[in-house]
Amino acid sequence: MKKKSTLIAFYGGTFDPIHNGHVQSAIAIAKLIHLNKIILLPNGIPSHRAAPKTSIEDRIHMIQLAISEIPENIFKIDDREIRNLIPSRTFDTFKNIRYEYGRYKPLGFILGQDSFYVRVQNMYMIR
Repeated sequence: MKKKSTLIAFYGGTFDPIHNGHVQSAIAIAKLIHLNKIILLPNGIPSHRAAPKTSIEDRIHMIQLAISEIPENIFKIDDREIRNLIPSRTFDTFKNIRYEYGRYKPLGFILGQDSFYVRVQNMYMIR
């Protein structure tokens, strides 16, 4: 039996709405790299597109419902971005997370395909 990783993975996204693809892909990643914790980091006001139409409370409630019956009990919600009144930038959020967890705690970040493409596109626009 493989030893569980000490890495904590943060899964960022607007989750408007959270769906089975979000949950199942996170579970698959957790199994693949033996994670015991994934922290969902719902974004309140994305910096790269329009704000979600669903209220903050409704999105948090939907996330809670989506993860409530996952037997692995690996999910936790971090509401720092969703409660932010200005657009959240991943870099700034992760800088704060790194400070909180300390220099040596292994941290990872999971993002959806849509966010990945936006970031790649932005890298090419910068050049």
